[in-house]
Amino acid sequence: MGKHGFANGNKRMAWLPVEVPIARSGDLLEVDDGPADDRGAAVASGEPAFDGLAAGFRLRLRRG
Repeated sequence: MGKHGFANGNKRMAWLPVEVPIARSGDLLEVDDGPADDRGAAVASGEPAFDGLAAGFRLRLRRG
């Protein structure tokens, strides 16, 4: 299993700490499933750096 905590669903579990606070604030994060899945795989492999990831979120965050 390597570094993964679950046999299946690691990216979905990792997405929850991102999605829940944004939803609770009333804001929206505009992503489509394909790129979000690709970003999850990239983060798991250590890319992009935090600054790049944060910049991507800022571009997609919409105030509710």
